[in-house]
Amino acid sequence: MPTATPSLEHELLIQDRIDRVKQALAQLPPEQRQVLEMAYFDGLTHLEIALKINVPLGTIKTRIRLGIIKLKQILSPQDQAL
Repeated sequence: MPTATPSLEHELLIQDRIDRVKQALAQLPPEQRQVLEMAYFDGLTHLEIALKINVPLGTIKTRIRLGIIKLKQILSPQDQAL
């Protein structure tokens, strides 16, 4: 049985998206970037983030929400072309 291997074009598309997300993250305020990275890359819950960096839970939730909104604004024009 043949195994499905991603084409070079598919791999380049994925790498392009990864690069755009990294660039978008770099445009966020450090506080928003930090909590988004902890939530998505480290897999921490909002409560775990709050305890780890000693910030109120509500503040963590607000930073994540604002960061996601900002990422959508940054990435949306590029993604509409896909």
